[in-house]
Amino acid sequence: MLPKKISAFGIELKFLEKSDLPLLLLWRNQPSIRPFLDDPREISLPMLSFWYEKILRYKTCLPWLAYYNNTAVAYTEIKDMDPVNKSCAGGLFLFGEKYYGAGLSYRIVLCREIVMRALGLDTLYSHVCKDNGRSMDFCRQYGGELVGMKDGYNIFRYERDKREARLKFIAKAIRQDGDFEKFIERSAL
Repeated sequence: MLPKKISAFGIELKFLEKSDLPLLLLWRNQPSIRPFLDDPREISLPMLSFWYEKILRYKTCLPWLAYYNNTAVAYTEIKDMDPVNKSCAGGLFLFGEKYYGAGLSYRIVLCREIVMRALGLDTLYSHVCKDNGRSMDFCRQYGGELVGMKDGYNIFRYERDKREARLKFIAKAIRQDGDFEKFIERSAL
């Protein structure tokens, strides 16, 4: 069983709770964010609550809020988990432009990697809106390979070995090599 909280790489991932939904809704409904989501419509709290109850019931998604210096800075998830093919999809959304370029996304994916290792997931997929250049650049820097396009979204695939090499480089660049060795190389959750 996965813990409800993961602290590593200067980030704390906390499993999304029902009490977090108003914050997630506020962020999710921002006009600057919606065009890049699978469903760009503005939604209500009851709609978000329905989604939350559904993912909990069917275990289709592992959702977290990411905290940096005790402030919620992002939402991340692992979904579409396929234990047979050892693959999953991931999502990451920062809560505003003030967090862009601060290295937080890398810290968050390093934490998410801990969970993927614990679940035995080797291949990660990301679906990125074709108009989201910043996210496509991030995917490439993180070791993603563009493998297709579907419904206006670029599909990136990250294989474990290539992803691990990039993550090790990133961890060193942000001076988190100790956590990388402890949590990724040794796969200790």
